[in-house]
Amino acid sequence: MPTLEEVLLEVELTLSRRFEGPDNAQVMKVHGQKPRCFGGKHNPLAPHAESECFQLHPEKRDSYHSQMKHKDDKKDSQSDSPQVFSVFSKGLEEGHTVLDSGASFSLFKTSRRFVTYHPTNIPLYLTDGSCVYAVGMGTAAILSKTRRVLHLENSLVVPSISSSLIALKPFLKKACRLVGRETGADLIEKEGNLFFKGEFINNTVTVTLARPGVDKVVFWYPLTIHRSLGHPSNKYASKLFPLVDFSGLQCKTCVQAKIH
Repeated sequence: MPTLEEVLLEVELTLSRRFEGPDNAQVMKVHGQKPRCFGGKHNPLAPHAESECFQLHPEKRDSYHSQMKHKDDKKDSQSDSPQVFSVFSKGLEEGHTVLDSGASFSLFKTSRRFVTYHPTNIPLYLTDGSCVYAVGMGTAAILSKTRRVLHLENSLVVPSISSSLIALKPFLKKACRLVGRETGADLIEKEGNLFFKGEFINNTVTVTLARPGVDKVVFWYPLTIHRSLGHPSNKYASKLFPLVDFSGLQCKTCVQAKIH
């Protein structure tokens, strides 16, 4: 007695013999493969109806490919938009910043921490379904407890958010680790130094950053800062303004003072 698989195969072969012409071998369903239509004829074994067959209705093929291309373009456009996987907590105190492991970009309410900046208009989709817009993009500079400077590239300025947000991914790429404790979690550098001391507030890990005013000096000329401080050494000036490069600074006043 033939098996069920053999019976089904015989039925497929019988139906396929209804096709005439040199394309029979292509029209017939190869065992284990999806049946297809060829030679301007519809294969009854195909998963689509005869009215939807592209071999009989070529115009429907063009319409189908056009629709699929539109869907792919729309999907690519949405995937290019930054995604933020965090619902921002309301009522956080001023100066607190959320440390988010799921965010793809760091977000700041203002551009005061940015060393490079250009205007933009990028939609951000939050987990609660809402959409906010970034008005600027660039590199933000933040300081650790050990006065180490970290530049966060592709950071966004989003004035409408309730609190700034720092993505954890750049830190993890630099071999930092997050160590939990009873009241919060600390971000530890590769060398073992404390980068951020985080506290649990409203079910989020929040950190306190250095005052933005310290970072703003990157827009000043090193010589201007040098003169404003009373002509200190480059080493001393670097401790006060770690984001400013004083190497190669030449001050005529200091040179003349050394001569005399």
